[in-house]
Amino acid sequence: MASVSALGGSSDDGRDGDGRDGGDGGRAAELAGHASKCMELVLDLLSCPQTRPCVLSYLDAHNVSVRLALSAAYRSSSPGLLRRQVDMLIDSERPGDGADGDGTAVRRAHALQKLLHRHHREEAGEVVFAGAGRVSDPKWLGERVALWTEGTLYDVCRRLRLVDDGDPSCLATDAAAAQAGCSRRDLLASVLLYRHSARQGDASVLSSSPLYPTESVLWDPHGLPPGRVADGGGDASLSLPKMGARFL
Repeated sequence: MASVSALGGSSDDGRDGDGRDGGDGGRAAELAGHASKCMELVLDLLSCPQTRPCVLSYLDAHNVSVRLALSAAYRSSSPGLLRRQVDMLIDSERPGDGADGDGTAVRRAHALQKLLHRHHREEAGEVVFAGAGRVSDPKWLGERVALWTEGTLYDVCRRLRLVDDGDPSCLATDAAAAQAGCSRRDLLASVLLYRHSARQGDASVLSSSPLYPTESVLWDPHGLPPGRVADGGGDASLSLPKMGARFL
């Protein structure tokens, strides 16, 4: 997990002041490969009912998913296996809502509205009196959060126990933002939006997916983890790992 979180930073890592390659390209590739293996292990642990609660508690306490989504490796223009794995991690963490959901997103929206009504009613009045569906919409909520001050944003996140600069066991928000290569305000806003945005329900995802794998899935070069390509020829047939239950 330490190597996965270390992927944060600016996109010019490994270069000196003149913009030349600092000779860390091989190390960056090695780190990305190791992080991909770590992500594969985390996803396997999340799929196991016995280990899922413990892993979710750690990821939630350290905001690992948000920091990965803000990192330069994830925001790069060329999507790869690591970006796919981070998307899978985000999708597995965020609660579903709707006909096939358990209502977690609605309960979180109500908790946020009660907190804002008690402590920041004037500044966040529009969010207080909005419907739970609106509050669970990241686009709508993001536009309202952008109007808050950074102090209000941190106070809301702290009262919701999403961040705490006074906790020595967790990385401070300014240090986490510097590691991810973003501002402290962007980190706090991303943490809040990630917590209160609901993912698309499983039934909706399945209904919008093709019945059979398309060519874009079968011939995706990033669907095969590094290290599984046969040496020499290239005529060997390799199966795609964990294609997904929606094709069964």
